[in-house]
Amino acid sequence: LAFSVPVFKNGGGAFLFPYIICCLVIGFPLFLIELSLGQFSAMGPAHLWANLSPLFKGVGIASVISSAIVGKWSPSTPAEF
Repeated sequence: LAFSVPVFKNGGGAFLFPYIICCLVIGFPLFLIELSLGQFSAMGPAHLWANLSPLFKGVGIASVISSAIVGKWSPSTPAEF
């Protein structure tokens, strides 16, 4: 609800349409790649991306940090919404 109010006030679909497209074009393939590579290599995200290429080490660290942030601040039960 807190996200939808500013989106509606600032144009709604003009923001939401590119956001959904970017999530589908960038987010979903990256999720599938990380999921399949993690399953294949049996490593965590930080080690997986670092072993794949030293340039991608930041992707694994960012994935771990973002998961920690979402886990910390997202509600654990539906009653907390």
